Amino acid sequence: TASVDTEAALALRHEAEHAERIRQIIARKQLLLYAQPIVANAHPEAMPHKYEVLVRLQGDQGRVIPPGEFLPVAMRAGLMQTLDMAIMEQTFEWFATHPRALEALSHCAINLSGPTVASPVIAQRIGLGLSQHRLPAHKFTFEITESQAIANPAQATDTIRAIRACGCRVAIDDFGTGVATFDYLKRFDV
Repeated sequence: TASVDTEAALALRHEAEHAERIRQIIARKQLLLYAQPIVANAHPEAMPHKYEVLVRLQGDQGRVIPPGEFLPVAMRAGLMQTLDMAIMEQTFEWFATHPRALEALSHCAINLSGPTVASPVIAQRIGLGLSQHRLPAHKFTFEITESQAIANPAQATDTIRAIRACGCRVAIDDFGTGVATFDYLKRFDV
């Protein structure tokens, strides 16, 4: 049993170190954000300037770390709300400093995890960010990550309504692949 305990202790230490690296990257605003174009299958030109923001981290020696390697750690460490807000803020800052891109933008989707949507302060942060950077709310959609269950559906309902009241749209990301599917459609104003 000593080897099992040693392996478990090493795994916990590795997880804590990884979580701390994620925390530091967020604090230094060093997230790698990508704009994935949203295009129609038949006529891609029919959906100009629509994007979904994707996040990656930069590891040692410049290696790009995919979300499958860091999102589970961030979730277990309770960092999802911090990460989601950092992604939103970095995205808003980028559009504020690139007015031509903002003008050409038709639609930008930003993901929000279940823990984030269940927080009462998120809509305030979104409204503040839009106001601070003078961004048009109608160009932003916040996608609820359907692959994660929302722990507090009542608060999530209030949050979704408040985000919509800011002028943004709300959608379900990866509909049909997660845990809630039709319950989200019935429960939330998306």
